[in-house]
Amino acid sequence: MTRRTRYSGADVSQHIYDRGNNRQRIFADEQDYAHFAAAMFRFARKFEIAIHAWALMPNHFHILLTPSKPDTLPRFMQFLKSTYTTYFNMKNKRTGTIWEQRYKQLLADDQEYILELYRYIELNPVRAHLTKGPRGFHWTSYHTNAMGVPSGGLTPHPYYLLLGTDEHERQKNYREFVRAAFGKERSFYEAQVAILKTAAASIAVYGSEEFHKKISERVTFALPHYQRLVIMTEQESG
Repeated sequence: MTRRTRYSGADVSQHIYDRGNNRQRIFADEQDYAHFAAAMFRFARKFEIAIHAWALMPNHFHILLTPSKPDTLPRFMQFLKSTYTTYFNMKNKRTGTIWEQRYKQLLADDQEYILELYRYIELNPVRAHLTKGPRGFHWTSYHTNAMGVPSGGLTPHPYYLLLGTDEHERQKNYREFVRAAFGKERSFYEAQVAILKTAAASIAVYGSEEFHKKISERVTFALPHYQRLVIMTEQESG
């Protein structure tokens, strides 16, 4: 099978996703989660990659990040996955890979797309019925982005910073944005989840036509393109 080419340019925000081989658990206890999170932030600093949002689930992980230099993302992922594999195999007295395949990559632009990825990633535990609300699951960036819990490894995305003039206003507005997924924006949010689950199957672009064109000019292979759905109420549509 031909290995899919990866986009390794700089300054493009990306949703990175990977899961355990045969959907097996890769995080069995708090020690596992903590070990992966520490390695994630350590290698992000090493390769000058900004991490904006993340969620560690029992059998997979999601990271929203932006590389500052070209060709660093593949190295970051190689170091992160191989380091965790070594730890996991030693702990569980096993050998071989624990990952299903190469990581998935979704390129994104514009505030609406970036914030949708924030919400999608941090609500993973809720959709998986691990908790009733995002505050109830420890291993996501929601606690920093929405609640202000200090995190030395997290970098607010420039579009997240537009949510308010100070951190308290940004956190309040972000909490309201997340809550809207279960209220007035529920239909819209569920539509975006369906789009993002489809897009996670391969490298793809989640953004405007202009952004897709810009990225396509940098690569030599076709990129699937996904956009946010516009869902109007009967009143809005007349």
